[in-house]
Amino acid sequence: MSFKDNLGLSMCIGVLCCCIFTLGQLVMFLSSHAPLRQNRYPPFIYFGHFDSLWLQILIDLCLLWHPTPGWVVWEISTAAHPTAWWLFAAIHCIAWLVIYGSCFVIDITELLGAKQVFYSLQGWPDPLSLKSEGLQRMYSHMRHPSFSALAVLLFAHPLMQLDRLLLAYALVLHQLLGWRVDAADYSYQRRMLQRKERDLCCS
Repeated sequence: MSFKDNLGLSMCIGVLCCCIFTLGQLVMFLSSHAPLRQNRYPPFIYFGHFDSLWLQILIDLCLLWHPTPGWVVWEISTAAHPTAWWLFAAIHCIAWLVIYGSCFVIDITELLGAKQVFYSLQGWPDPLSLKSEGLQRMYSHMRHPSFSALAVLLFAHPLMQLDRLLLAYALVLHQLLGWRVDAADYSYQRRMLQRKERDLCCS
């Protein structure tokens, strides 16, 4: 076997190791996320009021994400095509604005777990139990601000490497299988947005 073949083999092994590490992170996050979201806790991940905080720690493990070197699915040169850069920038800005707008009906401190920890330390009841029935129903079907905007953020990228494509497919598939939003949830969200608009106009 030549040096070039050895180099190609070692590169393939490196890519495989990165993919295994990436898959391990995804499996750990998604396997913990689904039971925590649906209030069905296996004994080894039950943390009481700290469950959302535990989930946030798992999300933070994504900072250890290893990019897959050399395996590019697609690449659009934004340096050679400034119009493409502006297009991607506009798409991402709009997607983040949609997510920000959706956050008006979601309590971010509760979603991140900070409110549960604070309420638990104060001896108060679970903050979700103090929410309206409509919000509790929507939270049981969906816990994240926007599915379509998140999918756009994951896939609309000028450089798509193998690890990012794996992440995008895994998260979109997880949301497609896990979300059960119906017409009642949409009408509740529309009412809340209209109420927020009235409050902002009156203030």
